Amino acid sequence: MKKLISCVGDFISARSKSIPSESGVSARFPVILLLAMAGVGLAALLAGCESASQSFDMALAAQANNPSTASAGSDSSSYGYSTNLLQEGDVVSIMFRYSTNFNTIQKISLDGTLNLQGAGEVKAVNKTVLQLQDELTRSYQSLAKDDPITVTVVTPVSAVYVTGTVNRPGKIVLEHPMTVLEAIMEAGGSIPLEANLSDVLVLRVVDQKQKVYHINVRRILDGKDSTVFYLKPFDIVRVPEKIFNY
Repeated sequence: MKKLISCVGDFISARSKSIPSESGVSARFPVILLLAMAGVGLAALLAGCESASQSFDMALAAQANNPSTASAGSDSSSYGYSTNLLQEGDVVSIMFRYSTNFNTIQKISLDGTLNLQGAGEVKAVNKTVLQLQDELTRSYQSLAKDDPITVTVVTPVSAVYVTGTVNRPGKIVLEHPMTVLEAIMEAGGSIPLEANLSDVLVLRVVDQKQKVYHINVRRILDGKDSTVFYLKPFDIVRVPEKIFNY
């Protein structure tokens, strides 16, 4: 900015020398004054633009460093996906490559544990398959040193339930990440002319309390909403009926 003002000053000085005098009195003064005012105005305008640009950049940096300014739609507690966690009732297969005498297929008990030969009672619920696999590798280190262990889910118990104005209401097993729209499709789709897709309800137990989410599936179908709402184990999806006013 200092360089710009200096250039403006040099330009005014050069212009003033090129204007002739009249009647012994310099006629350059009004022209010089006008050029000076124009130069100062231009410098002030550019300075203001630079200051505004710096303020805008600082605001962007502050927003990037402050997660509280993010959109409410990015709330991971509402839209997260956690069906990869083992649940009570899941049937799991535990296979050793060499120590095959420890191989077993068991159902996770209601207290969330597995009773394994050589390792005893092992907590499995609310862990991923890989987490359980790593824990078993440590537990069997003295009995089956460096023996690779593979844990797989044979029969998942995790499911969601779809009810209301759908063609096939009932239980849907969660074998992969599933959205509200996908669950409705798995239930045979909504019943035309009867289903109110603008206010689909998802009932979920959170901290021992029933929580209700309202999902506008109609906007999703129309391509007007890109929000992804993943279902969690044991969610209940209810597609309500339209209310006709005669």
